[in-house]
Amino acid sequence: MSSERVATARQWMDEFLVMSHPDLGRAGDVCPFMARALRLDLVDLVPFDATAGEEEFAGLARELRDGLEKRAEGVGNLRMYLATVIVPHGLPDDAMRTMVERVQIGLKAEFVERGLMIGEFWPGHSGAGLHNVDFRPLAAPLPMLAMRHMVLTDLAFLSGDHVPDAEQVFYLGHFRRIFAAQLTGSWAAKLDAAEEGAGRAVASA
Repeated sequence: MSSERVATARQWMDEFLVMSHPDLGRAGDVCPFMARALRLDLVDLVPFDATAGEEEFAGLARELRDGLEKRAEGVGNLRMYLATVIVPHGLPDDAMRTMVERVQIGLKAEFVERGLMIGEFWPGHSGAGLHNVDFRPLAAPLPMLAMRHMVLTDLAFLSGDHVPDAEQVFYLGHFRRIFAAQLTGSWAAKLDAAEEGAGRAVASA
């Protein structure tokens, strides 16, 4: 069963993430990094027996996070293409969806603090696309938890109406620290505006 679910996850990557989509709202692949990541064999798909419980799941995510950082030491500028995807099995999808969601929420702050992103996928995920609110890029055939290194374009995922104001202040502070040397021109302006808006909202709450 675990191998079948891993195969399903890989098929979804090959047939959805690395393809264009008419509802995407921009040109290019759904995930701009995934095609090269797969071609370079930098994506690890790791099965997890969900009957072991949420605490074990979170522990595995932290262990794989440390492994991702270690792998980055040997690939130089290709680190942005490193990704690890946990594919749970052993419980009904609804239960595994809840587990993925809770672990993602619980670990997001510590991942961001270390310059990493942690994301969730599951069937029917309602998360909207950045360029088309009717597009659902996080809707996958089965629940999964993914992690990778942060890139500049992740500013859009760390700010905006979909992120609570206080969390934005925290995330954006670490974003500024991590990308300090690259924050010029439009990126500096975008971050300044996001921080100003979040800070103002928190102060007025």
